[in-house]
Amino acid sequence: MRALALINTNSSRGAEEGGAALDALRAGGAELVQPPVGTRKDIDAAIRASIGLVDLVVLGGGDGTMNAAAAALRKTQIPFAVLPLGTANDLARVLGIPADPIQAAKAALASRRNRIDRANDHLFFNIATIGLSARLARAMDKQTKKRFGALAYPSPWPESAWAAPSTPPSGPTRAAWSSMRSRSR
Repeated sequence: MRALALINTNSSRGAEEGGAALDALRAGGAELVQPPVGTRKDIDAAIRASIGLVDLVVLGGGDGTMNAAAAALRKTQIPFAVLPLGTANDLARVLGIPADPIQAAKAALASRRNRIDRANDHLFFNIATIGLSARLARAMDKQTKKRFGALAYPSPWPESAWAAPSTPPSGPTRAAWSSMRSRSR
C-alpha cells in the first residue's frame, strides 16, 4: 500500500510521537510519501496532488489538522487514516481509533471504514455547533491547550459564556447532510 503521510509537527504530540507512528506504518508494509507541509494550504495541495498516486492519506495531528484536510479529502475521495497527535483528538475518539499513535498506525493498516458526515458539502469531522460551544472553541489558545491538554477546553467557559456574540446570526440556516467513506482502523 502506498500512503501519503502528513504529520502536523506543530500539533500537541506531532513532533514527539509522529516519527514512531510512521515507523509502525512502514513496518506494516506501507510505502510512505512524505511531502513537506507547513500550512493548511500545503496539506490541501498535497492531498489534491496525490490523486491516483496513493491508496491512503495518513493524517497525523489533531482535529484542526483533520479539518485542514477536509476539503481535499472530499474532493479526491481518497480514503484516510488518523494518527491522533493533537490535544483532544475528538474525531479519533469517536471513531474508536486507539489513542496511542503506534497502535493507531497499526489499526490504519487493518482497513476498517467509517462514514463521515457532511453538511452543505463540508465534511464535519468533529461537530457542527453554534452558540456557547462555538464561543468556547474560538476562545481556546495554543498556550492553554499545550499546558492543560484536553482539560483546557472548559477553561474559557466563564468569560465566554456570558459574552455577547461577536457576529449576530444572519437569518435561517439550511444544511444538507450526507456521508463519505473514511478509513479509521
